[in-house]
Amino acid sequence: AQLEKEYAGFSQALDYLKTQLDKDEDSIPDFLIPKNDMGVAIWTYDNWQWSKDDGINAYNAGLWLVSLGAAVKIAKDLGKTDDVKKYSGLLEKGTVLFDQQLWESTGDKSGYYKLGTHIDDVFSDYLYLYYDRVLGLNIFPEDKAVMTLKTVYAENVQKFGNGFMGAVNGTRDGKLIDGEQERESWSGTSFVLGATMLAYGMKAEGWNVIYGTENLSTNQARNFGYWAEAYTLESGKDGDPAYGVRAKNYLRALGIYAPLLEEKLSK
Repeated sequence: AQLEKEYAGFSQALDYLKTQLDKDEDSIPDFLIPKNDMGVAIWTYDNWQWSKDDGINAYNAGLWLVSLGAAVKIAKDLGKTDDVKKYSGLLEKGTVLFDQQLWESTGDKSGYYKLGTHIDDVFSDYLYLYYDRVLGLNIFPEDKAVMTLKTVYAENVQKFGNGFMGAVNGTRDGKLIDGEQERESWSGTSFVLGATMLAYGMKAEGWNVIYGTENLSTNQARNFGYWAEAYTLESGKDGDPAYGVRAKNYLRALGIYAPLLEEKLSK
C-alpha cells in the first residue's frame, strides 16, 4: 500500500516533466527555464554556465533515465502494465539518444560520458551511474561506465591536488574551468564519485577519492568539525595552495553515506 502511494506521486512528477519540459519530444526533458533567448538550466550546479545551445545536460538526463528505469521496475511490481509500456518506451528511446549525443570516444577502449551534447568537459558528478548500479537497473553499459570513471579519475582526481584532494567538479582540456562551481571540489560529489568507483570494482581509485575528500577538508583546509559544500585549491603565496571554503555547514557532505551503503550492499 505504501509503495502504491509513493508511486502515485513519483509517476505524476515524471509525467509532468515529460509534458512540460520535453518540447522537442525526444524523450529527454530539456530542463531549461526560458530566460531571454538562452534559457537557464535546472540543475544543482546553478552557477555553472549553461544554455540551450549546449544541448542535452548529461547530469539531468542521466537521472531522468534512472528515474524511468525505477518507474518501470515499480510499475511491474504493482502490475501497472500501461505504465510499464509507457515508461519502457521513453527509457528505450532516451537511452539511445543519450548514448548518441553524450558518449565521447577517445580511443578503442577509452571514452567518457561528457557533460553536454556540445560540451566536452569532464564532469565529476556521475550520480546517475551510482543509482543505476546500486538499484540494479543496468541502463548504462558497464564498460562505458568504467571507461568514464577512469577518465574522471585521470583528469579530475590525479591532476587535482596531486591526486590526494578528492575530485574537482570539472576540467576542460586538462585544466580547471574558469567559473566558481566548475573549479570547486564539492565534498558530497567527491564522496559519491568514490562510492561509484567502488560499485564498479575500482576499489583502489574509489578509496583514494574518499580519502582525498576527507584529507582536503580536515588536513589541508583545516576545517575541523565541519563538512563544507565546497573547497577550492588555488595558488597562494609563494605557490603554496590557498584553500577556500564555501558553505561551511552545508549538508551535501552527507554523501559520505554513499560509500558506506555501497560497502554494505557489496557484502
